[in-house]
Amino acid sequence: MSKNPFSHIDLRVPNFEEVLPFYEKLLPALGFTRVFHTSRWKVFAAEGDLPSVAYFSITEDPAHVPNCQGS
Repeated sequence: MSKNPFSHIDLRVPNFEEVLPFYEKLLPALGFTRVFHTSRWKVFAAEGDLPSVAYFSITEDPAHVPNCQGS
């Protein structure tokens, strides 16, 4: 089994209800067709066995401040 070169993406969002409909349409279209959801994390994975396949995980964090670089 080869190691996944991309691993995963963790995304923090202020509110699940606002963003999940978007990601529930986008991520399957990009090949993230399997879901492993808990109350704290919404995980969309590619076909195959975790952790050797790419996955995209979303958690709700209303207090999170993005780390943006100003120009």
